[in-house]
Amino acid sequence: MEGVPVSVPPTPGVAVRISLQRTAVPHCTMNEKAIFCDFYKLTPMEIAPNIVTDASIHHGAPVIAGTRVPVSIAIGSLAGGMSLEEVMAEYELTKEQVEAALAYAALLVAQTAAVPLGGG
Repeated sequence: MEGVPVSVPPTPGVAVRISLQRTAVPHCTMNEKAIFCDFYKLTPMEIAPNIVTDASIHHGAPVIAGTRVPVSIAIGSLAGGMSLEEVMAEYELTKEQVEAALAYAALLVAQTAAVPLGGG
């Protein structure tokens, strides 16, 4: 990790001391035992087109940009049988916003690996 020097212990069982540069961790303070971060000062981040995370909205869960609607709620409503038009009306979303939630969900599924554990 860049900006995080680590001293490696010479023998097993000896503690490792990690020193963080103050500029490497914005909105954080630290003492010898812990790092405390004010996540509510972090800026929202776009993680996919029209999908953002913001620590002050639903504890950082992915939401549709410009709303407080979690992607999981929009997708879950569609999976539960609501039509696209019903979801749009219920959560005051545009067609593009619902499609962005679907595209993000598809991306997550595509990145998920399922490994069979055996048996038969």
